[in-house]
Amino acid sequence: MVLFLLFPTSLAAARALPLPSLALGSAATDTIQLRIRISNTSLGAVQVSAANESAWQLVARVVQPAIEVATSSGDLSQGVKQTSADCMQVVLRKGAAIRVLPAKAGPTPRDVLSIGPPSAMALLDALCRLGPVEVALEVGGQLLPVHDGFAPSDGDVLVIRVAVAQTEVPQAKSLIAEAGRRYAELALERTRQSAQKPVSGYLTVIARSSAEPHGGPVVFLLDGSPVAIVNRTPYTVRWDTRDWTDGEHLIEARALNSFGTVVSMMKKLVYVQNGAGDGRAR
Repeated sequence: MVLFLLFPTSLAAARALPLPSLALGSAATDTIQLRIRISNTSLGAVQVSAANESAWQLVARVVQPAIEVATSSGDLSQGVKQTSADCMQVVLRKGAAIRVLPAKAGPTPRDVLSIGPPSAMALLDALCRLGPVEVALEVGGQLLPVHDGFAPSDGDVLVIRVAVAQTEVPQAKSLIAEAGRRYAELALERTRQSAQKPVSGYLTVIARSSAEPHGGPVVFLLDGSPVAIVNRTPYTVRWDTRDWTDGEHLIEARALNSFGTVVSMMKKLVYVQNGAGDGRAR
């Protein structure tokens, strides 16, 4: 299969998404760390890892990233508050928060991070109610505390850590597995309803620009991680998707100028369906 990515003519700045990391600190002996990772960028993954497991379950995608904080009332220095049936307030630091909402048509406030499908909101709310919550930033493969003065920007990765009692772990795992199964079904149905078909075997990705030559290489990313750099035209990569897990993956191409600055980018979701994958791609 051949996939074409056409760079838009408008400029767009972006940052490379960080790699997976280990949780900082240690939980009490009678609790387990549950982690929710949100890539704060368009089509960024919303993933959950249960009970200190290294595998991440994809449960939603970001539709609109948050790029500002709003004022948070109360004495909570960090955590998650449910402000309505379909709105979560994530307190990043005392007095500053963002809102997580299901994606809707129309303008989105700058402090809102919207996700889809809307049903994922129920999962996030249920998980954050299971125990004390901390919020961290994932930077360069490490979890770091949210520093004073921090405001979110496109490309940040937020990690919400919940200290869950061991007795609650089976329930949490069940909720996560069901949400992952539901999202995979929705992703496959969305693919089938579009002109795109599920991908199997070899996939060739060709990046083209409708603007003037950008004078630099193109970086290809798979699920947020750089996997190839092509220095001259044609900007093409060929992958064997049998090395990937079955399910939805995000392919991205970033055009750089001669100074290494991102001047244009394009993203595309593909659904891999080989029947089996060895999971080497993440």
